[in-house]
Amino acid sequence: MTVVTAIPSDLPQQLAERLILGLRTSDGVPAAWLAERTTGQAVLSRRIEEWQQAGHLVVDGGRARLTESGFLVSDALFVDLL
Repeated sequence: MTVVTAIPSDLPQQLAERLILGLRTSDGVPAAWLAERTTGQAVLSRRIEEWQQAGHLVVDGGRARLTESGFLVSDALFVDLL
């Protein structure tokens, strides 16, 4: 007997996890990934802008990455992405 277990796909959750893993690297993530995650999410879009204004996140050359201060508070920041 074969048992198949399926985990429902939750696209926003998958996007958040992809961002969190990528932002933990010094290369960051494609800025398009942030745009994809924040589409239709006004509150999250504002929060991302706050990260940038606080100097925790920079978007440059089509990539988004955490700054040194962003790495220090990254766990708190990542809660917003979920």
